[in-house]
Amino acid sequence: SVHREGGFAAAGTLPRRGREILPEVRRGTLVPSVAPVDDLDWRICLELARDGRASIAQLSRAIGVSASMIARRLRRLTADGALHV
Repeated sequence: SVHREGGFAAAGTLPRRGREILPEVRRGTLVPSVAPVDDLDWRICLELARDGRASIAQLSRAIGVSASMIARRLRRLTADGALHV
């Protein structure tokens, strides 16, 4: 799973009712962002989940797309609020 923000509670500490009212993750949208995402966006997020300090060049090699494409996607995802690094 890729999580948007988790600083408000340690993993597993929310009471059952608290977990029930969290929004569901929907494929294609990083909740609560309204920015539509595609498979490339998800691949970028998953790579960042593995190593949040990966450079654009490292992400480019791992995913197999150009560094300029990675940079554009990261700018859009962060500007839309879909990704917090």
